[in-house]
Amino acid sequence: MIFQTPTELVSYFVIGLFSYLVGSISFAILASKFRGLRDPRSYGSNNPGATNVLRTGDKIAAISTLLGDILKGYVVIFSIYFLVTNEILSLDLIYSLSIGSLSVFLGHLYPIFFKFKGGKGVATAFGVILGIDHLLGICSLLVWIAVFVFCRVSALSAVITALIIPFLSLVIIRDVWGVEADILIIVQFFISILLIFRHKQNILSLLNS
Repeated sequence: MIFQTPTELVSYFVIGLFSYLVGSISFAILASKFRGLRDPRSYGSNNPGATNVLRTGDKIAAISTLLGDILKGYVVIFSIYFLVTNEILSLDLIYSLSIGSLSVFLGHLYPIFFKFKGGKGVATAFGVILGIDHLLGICSLLVWIAVFVFCRVSALSAVITALIIPFLSLVIIRDVWGVEADILIIVQFFISILLIFRHKQNILSLLNS
């Protein structure tokens, strides 16, 4: 069983809530305010992400957004690793990582601090993947770069990478934890589906071009 005691149930809930709240921090909006720019949800693709912020020409704001969105995914996973492996929390690591991964990603997509209007989740998903396994993160990044070099379209690179990540997870995560990690692989698959769904307008535009 996942939850053996009420204390564990509460602990998993706290992990999920903490991860969601961290994910809800929109660095695109914060960086734009700090740099005196318009709300990124009001121009371009209306997406609070690094690519849209870059449309303003402010590279510092765009880089800050990118790094912030990556770090919030990575920090959540790193924190869970630290708390569980050091026995500060007596919880199952794989279930903790699964809950944290999905919660921080959903927080980015539907941030409670910004009327549930978030970004597409590419950078945060990368931070999560990198935190779970560095090799998985590096392989995913290489896939994105390879596709981008070929097509020069960020959205298409993200979609193709999202399609490949579940298979990379199946090989790499299984190799580390075995079949016990299947729930974590399923979560990565679900995150990939959400990523593709969030890029539906980009996909339609590419098909119609």
